[in-house]
Amino acid sequence: MKNFIVGALIIGVAIVVGFVLKVPNQYGVSPGPEHYNREYFYGGLIQGGEVTALATGTTLTAKQVCDSSVITFTLTSAAGVNMTLPGTSALFSTCLMKNGDSKTLLFRNLTTEAGTTTTIVAGSGIDLVEPDGQNVVIAGLNDALITIHRTGANVATAIVDELIPAD
Repeated sequence: MKNFIVGALIIGVAIVVGFVLKVPNQYGVSPGPEHYNREYFYGGLIQGGEVTALATGTTLTAKQVCDSSVITFTLTSAAGVNMTLPGTSALFSTCLMKNGDSKTLLFRNLTTEAGTTTTIVAGSGIDLVEPDGQNVVIAGLNDALITIHRTGANVATAIVDELIPAD
């Protein structure tokens, strides 16, 4: 009987020490979709998403922005068109649900006709910014990285960084 009590006492102390010290999990187990700690991917990380193809100027839906990693435009006219980002109310209920959340996508203007441009337009509640010396007008055969950051309860900042062919 004495051995049983000593054994139970040792097990109880080990459990209490484990809870007090909170030994970190070294096995990489992460239940659920939300992760609250910094994570390391030693094998690399590949992010995915859909490629959404459009042929006219439009207002993007929150679903298109949230589910896509690439949006392509192939326009049929030489006139410039607008591509309007969705407003914050739609984005915040679809994917950018917490302050600090961000989404990056590649926009590609695949139109080969000279002078065909696509102008990125801010949706409601979005502050549109660009690197110094650039603009938000994406020429034919150019790309742009668009990163949208939720910066407050009703505010987001969209960074439009135009890229030109290098080869």
